[in-house]
This record gives sequence, C-alpha cells and structure tokens, in this order.
Amino acid sequence: IRPRDWSSDVCSSDLDAANQGSAPPSDLPNPYQTIAPWGKLPKGRKWGALSGIAIDRDGTSLWVADRCGANPDAPAGESPFRFDSCAYSSVPPVLKFDVAGNLLKSFGADMFIFPHKIYADHEGNIWVVDLRTANASELKKNPRAAGKGHVVVKFSPEGKVLMTLGKAGVAGDPPEALNEPTSIVVAPNGDIFITEGHSGQNAGAPPDTVARISRFTRDGKFVKSFGKYGSGRGEYSTPHDIAMDFVVTEAGVHCVRGAQLETMTPAECGTRFRELLCKRGLPRRTAAPSQGYSSPACYAAEVPGYFGEEAPGK
Repeated sequence: IRPRDWSSDVCSSDLDAANQGSAPPSDLPNPYQTIAPWGKLPKGRKWGALSGIAIDRDGTSLWVADRCGANPDAPAGESPFRFDSCAYSSVPPVLKFDVAGNLLKSFGADMFIFPHKIYADHEGNIWVVDLRTANASELKKNPRAAGKGHVVVKFSPEGKVLMTLGKAGVAGDPPEALNEPTSIVVAPNGDIFITEGHSGQNAGAPPDTVARISRFTRDGKFVKSFGKYGSGRGEYSTPHDIAMDFVVTEAGVHCVRGAQLETMTPAECGTRFRELLCKRGLPRRTAAPSQGYSSPACYAAEVPGYFGEEAPGK
C-alpha cells in the first residue's frame, strides 16, 4: 500500500490552510489497513503503553519499546499516561518482531522505568531512552525500582549493553547526567543528539524547566547543549522527539512547536533560525524524509499543552 504523497505542493497547501485559520485536511482517505492488536506476545503477556517503534537495519524487522504491559491503576484525577511504567515488572520491554509479527528476541528486563523512545542506528545498534525515575507510588510498591531512569542505553542487536549516557536514577546536566531524556538520533559521523525535558508541557512549569538538545561524540564524550525552556528562538517547551535526514552532509535542526515549525540550519545545530508556518495536528513523533533535501536535516518535535493546558510555543 502506497502512503499519501507529502510533496512540497501538498505541504504548501496545508501551510496556506493553517495560515488562514481553516481546519487541516485530515479527512482524506486512509490508504492503510489497520491490524490491531499486532505482534505475537509470549503467553500471558499483554501490550502495555507503546513508547516507540524502529525499523531494523534489515529493512523488515520491527523493534518495539513497550512499558512492560504492567500499567497500574492511576490515582483518582490523575492521567493514566503518567503511570504507564515498567517499575512493577520484570518482563523485557525491548522486543523484536519479524514482518509477520513473530517475536524474534527480547531484552532489557529490570533496566527501565519509563521507556520513551527506541531507535535503530545505521550500524544496527538499538538505543532506548528511559525518561524518568520511579515516582513515590511506584517506589512504595516496588523499592527495587529505585536507581533507574534518566538514561539513554545503547544495545547491540543481541542485547549487550554497549554504552549508557546519563547517571541512572539521577536527573542532572551533561556530561555526568541527563534530565528527562525524551529521544535520540545518531548522525552519519556517529555524533549523538539527545533531546531533554518532558515537563515543559505541564501547567505552571517554572522558568528553569529543562528543554534542550545535548550533543555527544560517538564514544559518548559530551560536546555541548543548546536550547532552553521558553517560546522564543532557540527555546522549546517540550522537545519530544528528534530525527535526522541521513542523505545530508551538513547538519540542521528543525523544531516542531504546535502550529509552527522553526528551522536551525548551522553546522553546529544551534544558532541561526528561519521560521516557517506549518499545519496544526502534527504528530508528537517525527521521522526523517528519505529524499527531497540537498542538505542534512535534524528534526525535533515538541508537545505544547499536552495535558490540556496551554504551554509556551503553542
């Protein structure tokens, strides 16, 4: 089944519609067939919250990061999303399926609290982003959940830990720690870009809320961080995801903020912007286009007003 054509002409029409305040063209025919639930899980296991998927280097196998299928009942008045967690479970959250949905392998048991992103790099390695530590309720039920979270872990395709960025169980600043890492992308030269900051979408987020992109070398040496919480240029509310166009040779960063797409195109991914309007209804996750760019592109998506409140950048 061929997907919808997202050519520049179509995008231009969408931008015009968004600019004029009309509804986005979301009523077009769906060219895909839905198969749900998909994937053959081990007996007795159910899908939990699915934090991300990634296509394997072989082009057909699918990697999934699942929040362990052990989501507790949320307290009265709280969002169930906040309590999707591996804190109570010892099942492996990293799963690999073939194209028919057969489970090929799994790993990562008892390592994560809140898997937020899974990423397959161009060398076939698998990266998992663990966004947070266990909350008070989770720790009360399972004290062993302490000392996890706020890390990005690199695995071999066989599940061997190759690298850990951040200090498990500690929210902080690079190079020693990370603060609510949300996503990762690896550049063609091996440089690692990690988005940090998930709390800017909450009502009443303070001015010192973390919202940035941190860059590391291929061997994990910290290079720099850029971006901060806010609604101006070079600022984010929640940098939720990041992706890179590997056809490129010169780096750039694009940040999706609600109805606006801001674009950074310097070699260091961090200074000069040009602004574009983009349609509403953009997904919280982004993927790199396979063609159509003559220079490299790196995309970071943020989520304004996620819990029903307006946030800077919407």
